Amino acid sequence: MTNKLYVANLPPDTTEDVLRRHFSSCGGVADVEIVTDRQSGRSRGFGSVTMTSPAYAAAALKLNGSDLDGNALRVSDAPVRGGAEKVVATVRILQQFREKSNMSYELDCQGLTLTLRMFPTPEDHWRFEARATDAVDVVVTGAGATRREALDELVRLWNESAAAAATKPVDGEGLVKAMTEVRAI
Repeated sequence: MTNKLYVANLPPDTTEDVLRRHFSSCGGVADVEIVTDRQSGRSRGFGSVTMTSPAYAAAALKLNGSDLDGNALRVSDAPVRGGAEKVVATVRILQQFREKSNMSYELDCQGLTLTLRMFPTPEDHWRFEARATDAVDVVVTGAGATRREALDELVRLWNESAAAAATKPVDGEGLVKAMTEVRAI
């Protein structure tokens, strides 16, 4: 057995130090690498951990399924293959259009049709507004210094109010992925 293990399903804010501490419970850790996106610098959710011996690597395989900041890690001695698993899109952009001072998107979020509007604010910040087209009274607004911060805030607020408003929660990761693909964030 090799000393190198491959780790997937890492939380987005995981650092190499946090991953090293998690694996050090199984023995010596020689090296840790988290793969990041070249453009954004954000974690891509996978990486590798090299243990100091094959015995420690075998022990660390038992961390498969272990919890790290709310995510169940996938640990393997085989490399993580990009695109090997078929990923089903949970959020699809049906339409996008520019209005005078904002961009609007119509989204299909697993059966929930959502209209999302993105506005710049006078303070050089961003504001997102979401409205469920099947429930006129459900409107949530998120704001932040960056478009990503504003979108994250919107998702958090939408999902907090979803149960009370009798509407579906939104898959935050799917929404971020869809909006990133059209370079909205």
